[in-house]
Amino acid sequence: MAYREDQLNLRVDAELKKAFIAKAKENGTTATHLIVDFMKEYLGLAPSQSSDEMAEMKQRLAKLEQLVMGELTA
Repeated sequence: MAYREDQLNLRVDAELKKAFIAKAKENGTTATHLIVDFMKEYLGLAPSQSSDEMAEMKQRLAKLEQLVMGELTA
């Protein structure tokens, strides 16, 4: 079965949307990615790993990469 994209339009409070997008960006991801991950987990279509855990792992990896790259250039 071929993958087909579609859209889901939601009505949310403007401040909630703004805060959600900012928090996602701060954690190195997107609002879309977080929502799609939640939908897959909710439906049992993806391994259960919270988006917070994944975002934390991405942040830690980025810090390690910065540390290693800083040591290599020093």
